[in-house]
Amino acid sequence: MTKKAKPVEFKFSAPIESALVEAATSIPFADYEKAVMRIGVTAILALHNGNVTHAAEGMGFSRRTLQRYIKQHKLTKVKTSNA
Repeated sequence: MTKKAKPVEFKFSAPIESALVEAATSIPFADYEKAVMRIGVTAILALHNGNVTHAAEGMGFSRRTLQRYIKQHKLTKVKTSNA
């Protein structure tokens, strides 16, 4: 039996939330949807210190699916520093 990952909830700060709302009213939905997905994937990768396997598990994707998304959308893996 495989363990299902819990969905991650995001709470955006006011400036980010207002930027997303503004974008939603000024660009086509398909473009907005892509922008939100990019933001979400980038945030989850940063949350998992760039670990694609852990980020994919957190989103309920396979590692391979997330790797393909990263490559298709030319995202860079962001690592957080523990300074």
